[in-house]
Amino acid sequence: SLQVTDCAQGLFRHSLDAPKLQQLRKDAGMAEFAWPTFLRLLAQALRSEDGCTTAVPADGVFKSKLCLELRFRLQSAVLLARMEMEAAATMPAVPPEAQSFLQELRGFVISALGTD
Repeated sequence: SLQVTDCAQGLFRHSLDAPKLQQLRKDAGMAEFAWPTFLRLLAQALRSEDGCTTAVPADGVFKSKLCLELRFRLQSAVLLARMEMEAAATMPAVPPEAQSFLQELRGFVISALGTD
């Protein structure tokens, strides 16, 4: 299971069981890739290594969902897949004085994921 937060809406979770991994592999155009190759590229994307990245698009945060874009860099091509994550926990009510801090923290986290 993969869990992420946007530091504003809450905690999001996505189960990476075999059928969902198979669908993600197919959506990325890698259905014919060997499993070890796909899993290596997935790990690289989640860690933003070797030209592979994970990003939250500008429109990627919904009320109860978060969308991640996974970019898999091959030698001369980049393959793309999207993963929708369901809300696992919502943020509690935040006092106005903490709102600014959480917005800055969100910006930091999103920039760490490579999102502009």
